[in-house]
Formats: sequence, C-alpha cells, structure tokens
Amino acid sequence: MQSTETIKDLLNLIEGFSTDFENALTKIQDPKIKSDIAAANLLRLLGNHIEGIFHLAHRGLYLLPSALVISRSVIETFGNLIWLIEPESSEERENRFIAILNKEKSENNRYASNLEELNIDISRFKIDNDLLNDHINSVKSDLSERSKNCKINQPHFKGLLKDIKEEYLYPLYCRFSQSVHSNHSATWIFHNEPNEYGGVINNEDWYLSLFVCRYTLIVSSEKFLKRFGGNPEEVITEEIKQEIKIYREKLAKPFTIVQTI
Repeated sequence: MQSTETIKDLLNLIEGFSTDFENALTKIQDPKIKSDIAAANLLRLLGNHIEGIFHLAHRGLYLLPSALVISRSVIETFGNLIWLIEPESSEERENRFIAILNKEKSENNRYASNLEELNIDISRFKIDNDLLNDHINSVKSDLSERSKNCKINQPHFKGLLKDIKEEYLYPLYCRFSQSVHSNHSATWIFHNEPNEYGGVINNEDWYLSLFVCRYTLIVSSEKFLKRFGGNPEEVITEEIKQEIKIYREKLAKPFTIVQTI
C-alpha cells in the first residue's frame, strides 16, 4: 500500500518545523565543551532517525514495522540528548557525558567477552577501547578536582526518562521494543490475512510513530536552543506550545494519542 495524502500532510507538517529549527540553529553559539559537542551530535542523530522514518512513510504504509523499530531509537536518542543538556552547570554536563562513556565502555567489554568466547581476535577492539579510555580521560582533565571526584552513573532508561520528566514516553518505548525484538506481537499487522502485503495497515497505525517524531523534535529543539543561546520563540509558537501541552496530557493516556496528531 502506497503512502496516503493524509500521511504526506503529516510529514509536511513535521518537515516544516524541522526546516524552521535548522534555520534557528544557524544563530546559536557553537558548543565548546565535549559534552555539548556530543549533545549536538545526538541532535543530528535524532534528525537522521526521523528522516529515516519519513523515507519509509513516503515509500509506503507497509513499511511501518521498520518505522516502529526506528521509533524506539528516536525515543532513546531524545532521552540521552535531554539528559545530557539538562543541567545548568557545564561541569555537571561533562560528568553526565563521562557516565555515558563509562556505560559504553562497560558494553564494549561485554562485547569483547562475547568475541573471546568465539575465539575471535580482539586486538583491533583493544585499540578502539584504548581510544575510548583516552577520550574519557580527556574529558576528566578539563574538570575541577571536586568534579573529578563526583561519580555519576547513567540511570536505566526508565529512570533516565523520569529524571528529565518524560517518564510517560516509557510505555511507548516498551511498545516499540516489541518490534525491535521481533516477537509475536510485532507481527500484529499481518493477523488479518490481507489480500496484499501490508494491506491492513492504515493511516492511524502510523500515528504513534509520527507522534513520537514530532514530539521529540519540538521538545529537543526548544531545550537545545535555550541551552546554547538560541531563540526558541523563533520556532516554538504559542500554537505549538499548546500542542505540546496537549501531547503531554495524551501521553498519560497513550491510547488517545491517535486522536491528537
């Protein structure tokens, strides 16, 4: 089934805001410290994920399963971005960045253990891990002695969303995870035995994914511009502020989101 005019209209709405945000970004201060540079990269990653969903939606409604997989990454990228830029203190942002890097280091070590179990040479991996350690030490070197002794761990994602007051995104994150893990519930779109591949997918089935795109893009845009000296008012109109307020109310009742976007 090809993309419909309704879906295309929604995509144009989101893309229009994205263009306005990109214009506003040209007027902000360039990030200087390493955590802020990392945040800018996360913002780019968020944009890439959303663009990927757009391409799938334009191609055809039947590609919804792949869009749902990326939608989980949209929420996770958004959460990490906001958690990283939330503190006013630059040193606290740096410490949060160190926590993110330490978590990556831990995951890398687990990956290396899996390689060793398969008798795979990990010499190249050790070089990459040394580079990561050097990067962590580089971030630490810019901190005051007091901050260097401050131990921050990146919380579990549910706790992270609670920290940034976006905990109502977690049920959607879990819902999208079903598609990531490809379990039985991920095949719901095929249960009605459509006459053509993906024929049972309709506009409403796409709304959750597109809702997440629009919501995370707007919220991250506002917070990013505020953090780096931009002017959120250039892109966040009163109408959009009201829209976000309604979205947050709907997040507490996720089954009503399809009635909002």
